[in-house]
Amino acid sequence: MLRLSWLRSVLTDLDATPEAIGAVDRALPDQPLGQADLELIAATFDRPEPVYLAVDDARNLDAASVAELAWLSGHCPGLRIVLTYDYPSQLSGRPLAGLGTPVVMRLSPLTEQELEPLGDPAVRRLTGGIPALVAVARRPAEVASAVAMQVARQRTEWMPPLAWELLRVCAVLGDLGAAELAVLTAQPVVDVLGCVDALVHAHLLRECPDGKVGHASSLICAAVAGQVSAATVLYLRKQLAAAS
Repeated sequence: MLRLSWLRSVLTDLDATPEAIGAVDRALPDQPLGQADLELIAATFDRPEPVYLAVDDARNLDAASVAELAWLSGHCPGLRIVLTYDYPSQLSGRPLAGLGTPVVMRLSPLTEQELEPLGDPAVRRLTGGIPALVAVARRPAEVASAVAMQVARQRTEWMPPLAWELLRVCAVLGDLGAAELAVLTAQPVVDVLGCVDALVHAHLLRECPDGKVGHASSLICAAVAGQVSAATVLYLRKQLAAAS
């Protein structure tokens, strides 16, 4: 398989010279292109208008491809590189993590209007609009619960362990404020707020009008709560009562 098939496709669309396309065809599996070949390719992007180069599933790019992207980004002023991947945690330990991303854009959860054609008003409450959960919202409980747990784990993979603890506490006690979460987890408020921000950004927690936060998806809430023992629930409730 041609290592730079994604780049060859772009050059073809831009009517690049045969020399530039030939440079891509000569790419070795694990060795970045030389500067002369990169300069041939860069000439294709030297245009009056910006050129947007998008790479799907960019998390799978190898080290050589990342090095070439870095060179092109630094030497082609009109080139805009768009990399798509599901979540930042997927880049952990991969070559793409070293490239850096100036802008990260995430798709928001599906809105009530977008979910309306499903004809089930409970889907929004069950899923929080997260597409992966919408797809399994009415599947058997064990399937929906497994996917919910997978979504929660993937979206917190890059966060501190405290973030998962906040999900556990909110799963069994409901909506809570930052001060209450700090007491229940025995962690500084500033650390709690940092994790709350990350969880809200990941659409796992929702913000309430009274300043508290709670689970955005009842499927994820139930899946996480299912891992908490009755003894722990009783202890947390006593801790919350004492802090009130």
